Amino acid sequence: MGIKSTSEDIYEIGLKKISEITPHEEYIPRHASKIARELLKYGRLIKPILVEERHNIILDGTHRYIAFKRLGIKYIPAILVSYKRDDIQIDRWIRIFKDIDLKPIREKFDAIEIFKDSKYDPKENIGVYIVRQRMIYHIKIRDGSSVENVVKYIERVNGEAMVGYSDSSCSIEDECVLLDYTPPTKDEVIRKVRMGEKYPPKYTRHIINIPGIDINVPLNKLLDYKTAISYLNKLNYIF
Repeated sequence: MGIKSTSEDIYEIGLKKISEITPHEEYIPRHASKIARELLKYGRLIKPILVEERHNIILDGTHRYIAFKRLGIKYIPAILVSYKRDDIQIDRWIRIFKDIDLKPIREKFDAIEIFKDSKYDPKENIGVYIVRQRMIYHIKIRDGSSVENVVKYIERVNGEAMVGYSDSSCSIEDECVLLDYTPPTKDEVIRKVRMGEKYPPKYTRHIINIPGIDINVPLNKLLDYKTAISYLNKLNYIF
C-alpha cells in the first residue's frame, strides 16, 4: 500500500508492531495522556505516525505511540520512509519562555557570547542560543557536553517559565525568551537510538514532502494483525 507525494514519489503505509519500533525522543506525559483520552473518546486513529523503515525509528508520532502502548493496542499504521532520502531534513523546535534567569546558566556554562545583531545560524555556529530582548547569547558546546544536555538543563531549571514551542525562527520579542539550538544529523539520531538513549521531547522536527493524510482507522481494527492489515488494504491512499 502506498501514498504518492507531490514530488511523484511513492511512500508505503505499513502496519508496525508497537514493540518493534522505537522513539528517538522522550515524551511529555500530559500530552500523551491527552492523546490517550482522545483516542478512547473517539475510538479512531486519524493520522499515521512516521517511521524510518530500516532502523524502525519513530520520526514523528511519539505521543501517539505512547498512547497506544498505554491503551494496550499492539499495532499502529505508519508511513515508512528511508533516511537515505535527500528530501528528508531535520530541523528543531524552538522553546519559548516567559522569562528565564541567565545567572545560573552563566555560572554553569561560562562561554556565553553576545551577538549584537539579530542574525545567527545554528548550523554555522554549533551551540545553543538564548534570544532575549533583542540580544542573542551563544552557548558554545565544549568537550564533555552536548547540545541536548544544555537544552535539557535550561529547560529543567526554567520549566515553569516555558510556554510553548515554535516550528520556525521567531521574531525577537521583548516579552519572551527563545531557546534555539543546532539540530542533530540523521546519523546522530540513529546512533542515539542504538545506544538506547533519547533526545528531549519535541527536540527534532522532521521535514518531508508528504501530503497530509487522514486514515481514520477504528482502534478495534488494530487489535490483531490479520484484522488490521485486512482493513488497511481496503483503503486507498494514492494521491
